[in-house]
Amino acid sequence: MFGSGMFQALQKKQKDTSKEKENAADRLEASRRRAAAEVAAGREKLRAQREARERVAAATEQALREERERQAAEEKARNAALEEYASLVRKRDPRAASGWYYVDDAGARQGPFASTKMRAWFVDGHLSHDLRVAPVFEEGGKLPGTDIMQRIDEIFDEPLLTSAFRSVARPRPPPNAEKPKPSKRKRDDAPKPTGDWLKDSLARQKKGIHHLRHDRNQGPAMLFESHDRNQD
Repeated sequence: MFGSGMFQALQKKQKDTSKEKENAADRLEASRRRAAAEVAAGREKLRAQREARERVAAATEQALREERERQAAEEKARNAALEEYASLVRKRDPRAASGWYYVDDAGARQGPFASTKMRAWFVDGHLSHDLRVAPVFEEGGKLPGTDIMQRIDEIFDEPLLTSAFRSVARPRPPPNAEKPKPSKRKRDDAPKPTGDWLKDSLARQKKGIHHLRHDRNQGPAMLFESHDRNQD
């Protein structure tokens, strides 16, 4: 039989082992809970990020849709204005005139002058009501003859100070419209050198050719003349 001391030691050992098992189980459970909490936090973070991306995408799509609608509305209004202006030009409406001619006291045709300038002259009293004038509607078109010109008070309605030379603003072209590219001068357009750098430089400037590379052996560079290193 075991002695009382040995029995107590055995009981203590069993209690310690039981406590160790309980502590190990508690640590394992705590570790599992921490892992579960981390997983849940990670999922919540991913969900928040996904929702943020969705909100950003929705806001971007809304902004793009509004921009497309705005551009479509502007395009529609621009086309309507262009059509209205073109209709006025087809009708030869004075409000759409690009310029005006008039007959001076000597019977000579003068112009063309912008509608704003003609109106300023008329309002200031420099043009009489019986002055014969004629509108033009396109650049480079046929010039009006003096025989077809009419008096100002025959073209515009009363009161003349309100109606005379009032113009409709020409609609602007769309912003993406192609602009005519300026033609480049070819090297063949350059005048032949004479040996005098001053005369050669002045001759090139008169022709608008300023990209010829300067040769220091021919003298100092002329003012306002550029000398790029890149040659055609």
